[in-house]
Amino acid sequence: MNQPPNFSPSTPLEYSLFSPSKAAEQQRLAKDWTYVHQFLSQKYPFPQKVPKFEENEETLKALLALAAFNEKGDEGWGSLCSVDRSCVRELEEIEVSFVCFPCLLVHRIRMSVFL
Repeated sequence: MNQPPNFSPSTPLEYSLFSPSKAAEQQRLAKDWTYVHQFLSQKYPFPQKVPKFEENEETLKALLALAAFNEKGDEGWGSLCSVDRSCVRELEEIEVSFVCFPCLLVHRIRMSVFL
């Protein structure tokens, strides 16, 4: 006796095609892996190659955490560099004001009075 074809999803691939939640999960994973690969390619610029690794859920979580910590570190470093640039500008302004010899002489006299 011939049975009609079974159209219910039986494999994970077929299931993901019919399940909106599974499709959304696959889309999220693809987006996360794209982000991780872009992050790693920045850390290993050409001609270096990104080391090979197994792409699984545990590795993805670890690499996403590493990327997040790295971004926070970059933000902190950027703030530090900004403060450093600000200090250099301030010192340059002070240095420019002392280019005039009479100004420098007055400054030295004032400083010696306070010593």
